[in-house]
Amino acid sequence: MISHIALRPLLSVQNSLEVATYIESLHAQGLLDIEKPGNKYQLMSSSKNGTVIFDLPILRDLCRRLESKAFLQSLLLPLINQYLSTHYSESKPKKGIVLLSPFDQRNSQDYFLPQSYSPTCSCSIRKEHDWTDTFRDLEYLELVPTIQLSLLEPGSFIVPHTDVRSKVATIMVYLPRDEHQIGDQQLSTTFYFRPDHEEMLNMMKRSPTEEHRTMSTYFGHGSSYLFFRSDSSWHSVSIPQTSRAPRLSININFNLPPIRS
Repeated sequence: MISHIALRPLLSVQNSLEVATYIESLHAQGLLDIEKPGNKYQLMSSSKNGTVIFDLPILRDLCRRLESKAFLQSLLLPLINQYLSTHYSESKPKKGIVLLSPFDQRNSQDYFLPQSYSPTCSCSIRKEHDWTDTFRDLEYLELVPTIQLSLLEPGSFIVPHTDVRSKVATIMVYLPRDEHQIGDQQLSTTFYFRPDHEEMLNMMKRSPTEEHRTMSTYFGHGSSYLFFRSDSSWHSVSIPQTSRAPRLSININFNLPPIRS
């Protein structure tokens, strides 16, 4: 099973370095929230301080590209349909993607919903549903995008996990701080594959070994990877205590809409 898909870098080397510097400046101002366990610092676009993400023109431009029809219909949709046809053959091919909100919630321009479009699926979503179940018989995917800035200090970690069920897909963009971090496999994301959920949970109680890995990503300037959330999308990060600098990245998430009452 393919654990992740390599995309063309979403940021140039120069833009990658500028975003890395910006994340460190936000961290110095105390604007990143800490996530336990593992001491991951993050800033979500949906959080109280999240709008500062869009104060950087590079990040505003990145989000606009990801909101564009060219990206959603020409890149993301074919990848989703390919994934569904491979792993969920009973699911119908999707005709399109509709974003129910922008990355930047301050943006009042309503160019995500066609005038004739009426949201259909989110009323049936339940917390226990996976996105493949929610969209099984629907022609259009209704998604809510968010962007997260991430900082992991030396010695911090993210334990193996599959992500929450409300998540459909994630794009990771790496931001090496200097030449010493480029290509450092210890800073990349490690993916595992265990088709049996209980087997993976039992493995987590021990220390994961090389035999449990499927593949690690390449940690380069602007290197970009996409993966779909599933019950077998196990992945983790563990930063060595000896690392010379924090590990910086961007996580772009496409999520199920909130449950409607």
